[in-house]
Amino acid sequence: SIPTVVLGYFGVMLIAPALQQMFGEALQLSSGRGLLATALMMAVFILPTVISLSEDALRAVPNSLREGAEALGLTLAERVRLVLLPTAKSGLIAAGLLAIARVMGETMIVWILSGGTPTMPDFSSPAAALGTLVKPTRGIPDTIAIEMGNVEFESPHYGHLFLLGLTLFVLTLGINLLGFAYRKRAQ
Repeated sequence: SIPTVVLGYFGVMLIAPALQQMFGEALQLSSGRGLLATALMMAVFILPTVISLSEDALRAVPNSLREGAEALGLTLAERVRLVLLPTAKSGLIAAGLLAIARVMGETMIVWILSGGTPTMPDFSSPAAALGTLVKPTRGIPDTIAIEMGNVEFESPHYGHLFLLGLTLFVLTLGINLLGFAYRKRAQ
């Protein structure tokens, strides 16, 4: 229920400066805005969705299974590992998939926190990989939002932006359908 603009602002005011302070000197960063800051705020963004859907999946496990596991003398950890999680597995997977689909189309947090610089990731060494996580980058929703106002109508660039949007839509739709199928199987 928190607007994503507020989460982005929170990230710019608290998360990005903290990352700048931790990694700025070692990696010569001009700001803390980047993939890591964006990922941290996205985790905060989807946490309520994952918790709510996971709780529903776990509550859907019949009490007879819980009581039967307890009657067999299983410890709490064994009941969770051997009965509760396997029974709720499809609902838990659905929760994860729906949360990923929700994050894929998020624009404001990415736009505010990613840094807005299109760069290629560098995983040639551990230090380069760490640098990729904290340096400015740009995501698909971010690219569409930034460039759509600066492109000529019906130009090839305009078409490429719509292709990016279509790709994002198809990925999100596929993940949602997969999540709904898992959720339906759980019920």
